Amino acid sequence: MRGGGVTGKTGTAAESGYVWANNVTSASYTPSLTYSYNSRGGANTITRSAAGIYQVKIGNLSTTGGHVQVTSYGAGSVNCKVQSWGPQEPHRL
Repeated sequence: MRGGGVTGKTGTAAESGYVWANNVTSASYTPSLTYSYNSRGGANTITRSAAGIYQVKIGNLSTTGGHVQVTSYGAGSVNCKVQSWGPQEPHRL
């Protein structure tokens, strides 16, 4: 996974966040502010447990509604998929 995002809506306020997971050597890191966003100002963190397996936490976003999207980046024919996501755990992309 090289990029992912979460969007949701609480009441009348839309919330969103995204990250670009571009550090393939660090086990855990905070993504560059240039390539991450959190509409609620929470911390975005990425944990890489193995090649191609990332856990992404986009902090302080609402747990009501929304959706998650992931995409690959770069050369090749790599496919990405969401393993799980929800309010009781970090968003896994």
